[in-house]
Amino acid sequence: MSRAGSSQLLEEPTLYPRLTEGLRWMQAVSQVLGMFAVVIHHGLARFSEANTSEINTLLLLCMVLITGSVIVRYFFSRVRKSFFRQHRTHFLTSAVWLLGLLLIVGGIRESFELLSQVETDWRLSIYWTEFCLVFRGLWRGLHVVNRIALSGNNPAMLLGGSFLVLITVGTGLLLLPLSRAQSPEMIEPVGAPFLTAFFTATSASCVTGLIVVPTGSYWSTFGQVVILFLFQIGGLGIMTWGALFAIASGRSIHVRQSATMGEMLESSGLVDLKRLLLTILLFTLTSELIGAVIISGLWSDLPLWDQIFNSLFHSVSAFCNAGFSLQDDGLLGKGSNWQVWGGMAGLVIFGGIGFSVVYNLALVLKSRFWDIKRTPLFSISRNKTRLTLSSRLVLLGTLVLLFAGTLSFFFLESLAHESEPSQGISWADAWFQSVTMRTAGFNTVDLGEMQTSSKLISIGLMFVGASPGSTGGGIKVICFMLIGLSLISICKGRSRVEWAGRTIPEETVKRALTIVTISVMTVMLTTLLLTIFENRPGEFIDLLYEATSAFGTVGVSTGLTSELSPPSQLVIIVTMFLGRIGPLTLILALGRGHQSGLEYSYPEERVMLG
Repeated sequence: MSRAGSSQLLEEPTLYPRLTEGLRWMQAVSQVLGMFAVVIHHGLARFSEANTSEINTLLLLCMVLITGSVIVRYFFSRVRKSFFRQHRTHFLTSAVWLLGLLLIVGGIRESFELLSQVETDWRLSIYWTEFCLVFRGLWRGLHVVNRIALSGNNPAMLLGGSFLVLITVGTGLLLLPLSRAQSPEMIEPVGAPFLTAFFTATSASCVTGLIVVPTGSYWSTFGQVVILFLFQIGGLGIMTWGALFAIASGRSIHVRQSATMGEMLESSGLVDLKRLLLTILLFTLTSELIGAVIISGLWSDLPLWDQIFNSLFHSVSAFCNAGFSLQDDGLLGKGSNWQVWGGMAGLVIFGGIGFSVVYNLALVLKSRFWDIKRTPLFSISRNKTRLTLSSRLVLLGTLVLLFAGTLSFFFLESLAHESEPSQGISWADAWFQSVTMRTAGFNTVDLGEMQTSSKLISIGLMFVGASPGSTGGGIKVICFMLIGLSLISICKGRSRVEWAGRTIPEETVKRALTIVTISVMTVMLTTLLLTIFENRPGEFIDLLYEATSAFGTVGVSTGLTSELSPPSQLVIIVTMFLGRIGPLTLILALGRGHQSGLEYSYPEERVMLG
């Protein structure tokens, strides 16, 4: 037997290896054809109407082949119990699909008002088949991500590749006529232009929020749901979602995948990684649901379904620091509402503070309060968890930036309108703009009318961004804090960077300086290209504002985004992508590129610095 055949036999012990391999290929091809048929059915209206029976037949045939392939492979397997455990998701999907068809044949459509709106049992069967195919396709996609993570490749490449896949899928879905709101005067459904769909998918996947068309009026409900899923998935990352689904399906996280995810989430150990992933999922869903309830009063005048959808959309957008809004004017004029300066701002802060910090805080609170109740009286706990140095830097840096930004915005705008106090901004607006400039992208004031000094403060806040391991972008708060601590050490004449009783490794400080340097070069190059393509010499500060907003994945704009030429839009697309993965990718690449064991060093020689 060949080496390939023996490895295949080892992977899936079966009585008929070649036939089993053919069934696996048939199953994969059927899944791809089924997804393609779903897209045609709901996306290409003219074609699907002319070929309804063929598409329906293809959908059912694909699901039958998938189900039959799984069953036949089960009977061919030499270890059926192990096979069932390994492929229980396939069995569950097929069993649920068959059960649904039996219920439809049994007349379940007439028993429920919602299902009775579907014309016939045949149509309901097709919809049910499409749902099962899409669910199974998404599950298999996450499984593929996990398999790639197991390959041990550079996690920086995996991270960039996962976002490219997400952007590609999002662009394809937004190109469908179903995703665009159709005007009554349109004779036939029309999809969005490619560049518009590409720009929107990139902005949503990279949780930026820059838009070239209004989200609420240009896109249909389906398109808005696609955008919602893009920034929900992009906020946490595809590999994080893949690992979460692996845990949910009962599969173990392998050592290579643990190492890859551990580098991205700053976790040590397989047990810590599992706990951290579950903490991320629980914290994310809980925060978004609570946030949706808190801010629901902003749309109390809308029908119940619209109120629920608006609340959920804006809550997820705020927590993921995406900045997308279903209102064409965003949150303009709503800064005094407590749901905005309290609810929305809280979601932005919690989403941008970093999951590793949240996990560390949860462990600290548990060790100091929960564990005390379980220990005997007068006993001393020896395993109290402390705040890590990263958590301390993040919390202090976040407080400094938030309050410094609030004071700066309020006084700069107030001084500029000293003769007309009514033209200034309130404390609530200043606070919210200080929060949202940390990569969120919402606005309660007209950003184009703000003073140049306020725009410069905004550029600085956008450049710093959120915390490591969060949904936000920028160079990250810790890089900002390390630069400040380095300056303090130099002024004190110290050779080491020290803080809170700890010495920060010189290598970490060098990485921070490298990230800042490359980030500055990226923003300057983007601004240069925008200046060349747009030829607006009097609006340099606005172009720099736009470039920094794209790199920091913030999403705020002075109004230039929708007016940009196609070359400038492509520049912004590339900048948003680099801003989302750039700093993290650079950290991972630098971490993997460290060379140890060098037995020599060159002689030192001083150089002039000034």
